[in-house]
Amino acid sequence: MYVNYYNIACKKIKVVQDADTPISLFRGFEADIQDDQYDILIELYQGNKLFNKCYGIEYLSSGNDDCFLFVSKISPLIRMTVKKNTDKIIIENCKISTEGVTELILVGFYTYIIKDGGVLVHASLIDYNNEGIIFVGSSGVGKTTQAILWEKYMDGEIINGDKVILECDERGKVYAWGSPWKGSSPYNKNKKTPLKAIVMLEQSKENIINYLRGTEALGMFLPHIFYPYWSEVCVNELMSNIDICMQNVSVYKLCCKPDEEAVRLTKERIWISEND
Repeated sequence: MYVNYYNIACKKIKVVQDADTPISLFRGFEADIQDDQYDILIELYQGNKLFNKCYGIEYLSSGNDDCFLFVSKISPLIRMTVKKNTDKIIIENCKISTEGVTELILVGFYTYIIKDGGVLVHASLIDYNNEGIIFVGSSGVGKTTQAILWEKYMDGEIINGDKVILECDERGKVYAWGSPWKGSSPYNKNKKTPLKAIVMLEQSKENIINYLRGTEALGMFLPHIFYPYWSEVCVNELMSNIDICMQNVSVYKLCCKPDEEAVRLTKERIWISEND
C-alpha cells in the first residue's frame, strides 16, 4: 500500500492506495504529517473493495452499517462509503476514472468539514491586501474573469477559480480557503484569507454595484452553495454556518462588464464607501 498526506482547508488527510498513483488534483496540497495526526483517512482501491457478487447480484460488504454510500455520476462503478462520523472514506474501482474519484472525495471531504464551520461555494477567490473577495455566480457568468481583472489592475492574488471553502467561526470570523477543486480554471492555491466581501455577479452593459441586505443577500447567495442533502444533520449544521457568514460578511451585487472600471468601482465600494 502507498501512503500520501495532504492538508486541505487546514484538515489533515491521509490517503492510502493500492497503486502508486498520487492524486494529481492535490498537487500543491501535500503535507508533512505524522501518521497518527490526520483528521480524515481515505482508502483508494483500483478494483472492488466494497461490493461482492452473489449469483450475479452485487451487495455491499463494508462491514459497517453506520455509513453513507455514494456512487459517481461520471462512472457508477466508482463507489464510496463514508462513515457517519465522516472521518473515514473508502472508494473502489478507482482505475476507471480519476475524475470520478476526485468527484467523490469532494463529497466525502465536504461532509467532514461542515461540522467545523465549512461551506462550499461555487465561486472564485482573490486576496487583496490580505483580505478576500469571493465572486459568486453560475458557470459562465465571469467569476474567473473578474479574478483575473483584479490580478491585472490591482495586483490581487487569485487563490481559486471555481470552488471555495468558507470557514465560519462561531466567534464571527469567516475565512476563505482555496481548494484543489478548480473547475476549468487553472487556479487552486493552498491558502486562506479573511473574507472581506461576497460579490454576486451579473453580466451587464454597464457597471453598477449595490449593497445587499438580509433576505435579499441570502436569497442570492444560497443557490451557489453545495448542500449535503444525504444528511439532515449536515444540512442543519450547514445552515448555521451560512448564518454566521451572512451576519459577519458584507454582500454586494455587481452588474458589470469585464473591464477595469468594474474592478475600480468594486474596490471603492467595498474598501472606501460606507454601506448605504
